[in-house]
Amino acid sequence: MKKTMYMMCCGETLFDELHRMQGWCDSPLTNKGIDQAKQAYEVLKERNFDATFCSYTRRAIETAEIISRSNYKKLLALNEMYFGTLEGTHFEKIGYPEMPYDEIMNYFAECGGESGREASRRIMRVCRDIMDKKGNDEVLVISHSLVASLLARESWMEDIEIDPEAKIFKGVIFKYSYRVSTKEFKLEEIINPAE
Repeated sequence: MKKTMYMMCCGETLFDELHRMQGWCDSPLTNKGIDQAKQAYEVLKERNFDATFCSYTRRAIETAEIISRSNYKKLLALNEMYFGTLEGTHFEKIGYPEMPYDEIMNYFAECGGESGREASRRIMRVCRDIMDKKGNDEVLVISHSLVASLLARESWMEDIEIDPEAKIFKGVIFKYSYRVSTKEFKLEEIINPAE
């Protein structure tokens, strides 16, 4: 059986605007972030999702409120990566985003946060749990840029052009098919509502 999951990165936040690391610490959506969520709503409003899920962060909840009003469930496992002592730190102080992807993923763990591997396992586990649930044939998941990039890196196919080193932009939606028998996600499409 094949199911469909749409994973959306929440909109731009105050910390994004200030170039600060934001994993489990939180800040509100900016006006641009609110507009990104409204643009996503316009793209998704005709979909009849069986369920909508978001992380526990304020920014994901604000995005979910715009897209699905109050009809969503919060899951802690959908939170962004935990950056440990780097939470709230200015990008320049750690060399992000210039540092190579794999190097930065391990650096977070050295600072008391999650490694890329730990976050990848967490996000794969929660997404599989969501999709394995009976009745969840088409779902919307609102999460964050780095966890979305981890899932995309695990499941992108050669026929879709993705630069694995590219930053995942705010408000972007990833459409996945999910095969229950093999528990595999396949990235089918990347939707940028701003385009």
